[in-house]
Amino acid sequence: MPNLYVIAATAVVPGVLNQTQGILRQYGLLGDLVHVGSVAAAFAAFVYVSDQTTQDAHDANDGCRVATERTYLTDCYRRFRSSQ
Repeated sequence: MPNLYVIAATAVVPGVLNQTQGILRQYGLLGDLVHVGSVAAAFAAFVYVSDQTTQDAHDANDGCRVATERTYLTDCYRRFRSSQ
């Protein structure tokens, strides 16, 4: 199951893209690519930090190892690939 913080951030990303839409528009396609890439990089960093923080908290509290986002996505990919 994905981390709840990541699900919340996923809902916010389209709004962030809309709010920051005109910042690099003067550079055309390259500006759009940089704009979307920077938002995606920030989202990926948030997912990584959120995942590590959650993992550390669970390991410190009760020693159980929760599934990380990477393992969840890998599992989804394997299921999708095996169905084809």
